[in-house]
Formats: sequence, structure tokens, C-alpha cells
Amino acid sequence: MTEVQLWSKHLQLDTDPRVGFLKTAHIPRADASYDLAFKPDPLVTYLGADEKQTLLRQFRRRCIMFLSLFVWVRSQVCLTIGRGSAIAMAIVPSKVTPSLKVRFLKWLLGVVYKKNRSLFSSKEALKRRTDYDAKLEAIIGDKIGDKSKLEGMIYVPLVMTAPESQGRGYASTLLARVTALADSMKLSAWLVSSNIANEPFYSKHGFKTVGVFTVGDDNPTWTKGPIVVQVMLREPKSKA
Repeated sequence: MTEVQLWSKHLQLDTDPRVGFLKTAHIPRADASYDLAFKPDPLVTYLGADEKQTLLRQFRRRCIMFLSLFVWVRSQVCLTIGRGSAIAMAIVPSKVTPSLKVRFLKWLLGVVYKKNRSLFSSKEALKRRTDYDAKLEAIIGDKIGDKSKLEGMIYVPLVMTAPESQGRGYASTLLARVTALADSMKLSAWLVSSNIANEPFYSKHGFKTVGVFTVGDDNPTWTKGPIVVQVMLREPKSKA
């Protein structure tokens, strides 16, 4: 049984015909949706260190996101409404061994990430990213657990909707499928939210804030307010 077949048993996709797995043909729209959805995100702005968004930098970022989506649709739960207009992604524990192709694509994506960061990020951007990663790792270890515990949970790294499709309940519908998967598999789920305004949305789906940290408050090069980052956890719910 493939991972997609395994996940399909738990996702309850037949309850809403709008929801399906993200496919390769959807990636161009998903790529554009991601770019527009996260443009105003405070953490994205902060980690970018106010670098000038040249056409070359934008093209490089879009290419990396395209490659990321290409890998994710083959290795993770990627759900969509509107063929890429809204996306929810989940990394699910599995005993199924990934194919050689998937393992190679994951390795390649990791190399691209590292090279892009080391070759094209400014010193300030690298400093901010290092500080963020250290704080995030510390709060996860303290509030959720070590790597072995995380590997037994569902991680939700992405929930987003393109601006023109927002307000229709797409993100809520997609996240509900992910939480249904978690409940069916009796697994906890966790995520990181970089926008405090999204807390009510995640709380509605059963996620609770277990850890909080800020970035930017002790950085003299950042002239805007501190950015609050929340680590949120959801325990599985049993059927009544």
C-alpha cells in the first residue's frame, strides 16, 4: 500500500468533492498562491532582512518554491481546493519506506535550500534565521519533546489561501481534513504560527498554544514591532 492510499483511508475526502490531493499540474497556481499569501506575513518580512526584491531574487524564490511543491506532492499529505488556490500540508508518520526517487528529491531539495541560503542571503538575513531557528528549536524541545517524540506526531507546516480566494472557508475545510486524519490515526498534531492574528483560527480546530517566543525585539536593525511566534499543539479527539 502506498502512502497516498494509506492516507486516503483516513482523510474523509469523499465528504467534500472540492477537496483533493495537490497534483503536479496544480503547482504553478499553488506557487503563485503561496507567494501572494505570505507576502504580508511579518516573519517572512523579518527573515528576509528587508532585502531588495529584485526580479532575479523573486525568480529564484519562485523556482525554489516550485521545486519544494514538486517534492512535497510526492512525499507528504498535500491537500488543495481550487487546484492550488488553497493548500494544507501535513507531514505524517508512516512505516512505508519512501521510494528511491522520493529520497533523492528530498536530498536534492535540502541541498538547494542550503546553497541558496549560504550563497545568496545577506549576513543580516543569516543572523536572523539562525536566531529564529535556535529559539524555535529550544521552545519545541521544552514544550513538545525531542526528535523521537516529534516523529510520532503529525506536523502541519503549511495552511494558506490565495488572497482572491480568502473568506470562503477553504483553509478551515482543509485543516479539518488534516485534524480528521490525526484523530483517525490517534496522533497529536503540531504547528508553528508566525501571525498572532491566526490564533483564533487554529484554536477553532483544537490547537492550543504551548510555547511562545519573539524575534525582532532585540535586533537594532529591525525598526518594526516584535514578531510573536507560537508553537501550537492539538491532541487527538476520540469519536463520541
